[in-house]
Amino acid sequence: MSRMLSLFDGSWSSARAAAKDGRPAFAIGLLTNLLGRPDLPTDMARKAHRLNGKLHHAAGRYAEARRQFREAIDLDPSDAEAHYRLGLAHETDPYGSDRRAAICFRKATKLDPSRARYWAALSRAAIRAHAERLGLAAARQAVALEPTNAANLGVIVEGLRELGRNRKAWKIVSKARFLAPHDPAIRTLWDRVCFDLARIGHHASRRHTCETSAAVLPFIRIVGHDGESKIIRRDDATNTVPHFGRAKR
Repeated sequence: MSRMLSLFDGSWSSARAAAKDGRPAFAIGLLTNLLGRPDLPTDMARKAHRLNGKLHHAAGRYAEARRQFREAIDLDPSDAEAHYRLGLAHETDPYGSDRRAAICFRKATKLDPSRARYWAALSRAAIRAHAERLGLAAARQAVALEPTNAANLGVIVEGLRELGRNRKAWKIVSKARFLAPHDPAIRTLWDRVCFDLARIGHHASRRHTCETSAAVLPFIRIVGHDGESKIIRRDDATNTVPHFGRAKR
């Protein structure tokens, strides 16, 4: 029995090393062989399914990735990470479902409410699924847990931008920048949010200008009865004076 466990451990370690070294095809082959063993311990099988799902997800094979994550969940329904990964496989699939992703992320937050990235993912997916109240509540929870995690904040800000809550995004990033003023990732996020606010303000200003009455021109050309015309300036440029006084002879 111990010899068999050593064999399983060796295969599992090799698969993890291959995945870490950037050899996903070789890692998937090892995992497939390992998962084909009927006497594989349950905990190792769960981890193998989860890693296999991550590799398929990275390769864009979303349906197979979801199948692997579901296998992991069947072995251990309390595996919060597997639920989170299943949600990502739904969310990133071009033919996926934001609603199903939000359900998976919600399950992950219930199983492990201490993970801010679960709450951040739930925030964006819920907003995209038109569950705005849940999305905003999840965003608040994620920020409360990790207020300076740039990766999580980026996910939250993306959802808030899609919702049109740019001012809310600005407040969240402003707090993060105050707490971590030298973090380059937060500074990049700050610049993006400020750009959005400036762009929105510019469009609003142009819209207001178009909707108001005609603007007064800076000068008017008046034509008299005799056909002569003169320009009456209405700005301060009319009363210009020399910068220096005339030199006396």
